Amino acid sequence: MRADASADGAAPAGKPFSLILIKRASLFFAALCGIETLYWYVGSFQSFLDATQAMLMAFLRWSSLGLLLTAMLGIAVAVALALLRRYPLRIGGLLVYVLLILLASAALMLADSLLILHRGLT
Repeated sequence: MRADASADGAAPAGKPFSLILIKRASLFFAALCGIETLYWYVGSFQSFLDATQAMLMAFLRWSSLGLLLTAMLGIAVAVALALLRRYPLRIGGLLVYVLLILLASAALMLADSLLILHRGLT
């Protein structure tokens, strides 16, 4: 008998597809936010054009909104599946989603404030 099979021969339940999809979308948006923030940070030292910086901030704004929404959806789906007793609630996973929400909020505030500043200066 395989080590991961139960005594009655049924295979153990895996992670629900919805959680896998939300987790990967959250990681995608987090990586996108990180890359855009890195490009903005490096570009501010390399004296990129103002239009390029504004475009990066606009992209950061939309990717941080995507990260914020997918992280909140991840918490909602994880709690809903735990309440329906289909998948155990993992506190570590919820803390990661909360951390992603905080990071997305910070990136969104950075992007919005810099875009407002850019519009006011031009």
